Amino acid sequence: LRTAKNLTSLFGGWASDNLRFGVEYNSFKESFPLINETSVVSAVYVNYSIGKWNIFIRQDMKEFEDISHESKMFIGAIWNPMKNLYISPNIIDTDNSSEEEVRLTFMFKY
Repeated sequence: LRTAKNLTSLFGGWASDNLRFGVEYNSFKESFPLINETSVVSAVYVNYSIGKWNIFIRQDMKEFEDISHESKMFIGAIWNPMKNLYISPNIIDTDNSSEEEVRLTFMFKY
């Protein structure tokens, strides 16, 4: 049996001084004999840099065949206290959950 796959992606962004803004759109279509499936993922985000801090907000939206959807919001910051060390406290809020995730991420560059 033969399947057809099609991925369409679009991205746009803007930056000025310490502010960055971006939008993404991704659509994936897969066709089997007698079945067509489509999923769409889109995102909007804003970053603002202040000294050693980079503050961000990101909204991700996923939709599958108009049947189910999920939306996640990421709010946080990235702190660069010294060369090659990044610390990122952030919160993830999912629309279909009453709980929020709180994360603390560390990145070392070498």
